Amino acid sequence: MTAAVIGSVLLSGNLSAREPVEYQRFSIAISGGASKGAYEAGLNWAILKLIRESENLHTLSGGKIRPLQIASITGASAGGVNTILSGLTWCSRPEADGGLVSRIDKNLFRDIWLRVDINALLPPHPDSEIYLPDDAMFSRRDYFASAEDLGEQWRKSAYRKGCRVPLGGYGDTGRTPGPGS
Repeated sequence: MTAAVIGSVLLSGNLSAREPVEYQRFSIAISGGASKGAYEAGLNWAILKLIRESENLHTLSGGKIRPLQIASITGASAGGVNTILSGLTWCSRPEADGGLVSRIDKNLFRDIWLRVDINALLPPHPDSEIYLPDDAMFSRRDYFASAEDLGEQWRKSAYRKGCRVPLGGYGDTGRTPGPGS
């Protein structure tokens, strides 16, 4: 559904020579659900990559595509994780300019979500060494490792100066600055 909306914006966003160049603003809402997290991560990465590269595309009628700008990103649970990844990806400079790597075989979404192993999330034995001392039903080990990786990415100087994306989730009503601010 999201891909269809973005695609229609890209195809219909003609600019004529008389119109001032303005951004077409849009928001992304990412649903929760652990099993959907990795799927949504791939979809979000592809959408953001398409949008960032849309400045070089033309519409079917030959017009120039109106530049797109993210107004906000929000999500719950696994969607909250993808919200942060989306914000970092959106604000990243191009790889050639020192930004994050963003290829299909290596990107922030892929690297974070591939770390989480279902077998480590719910170990087969209740006394497994995979469980942390204060874990309940699920082991948080892989999530802590992913959070550490995410923190390292956040601290990099790979982001566009002044890039700000309002991020939301779990009732957050304030603006969250992007990493480039």
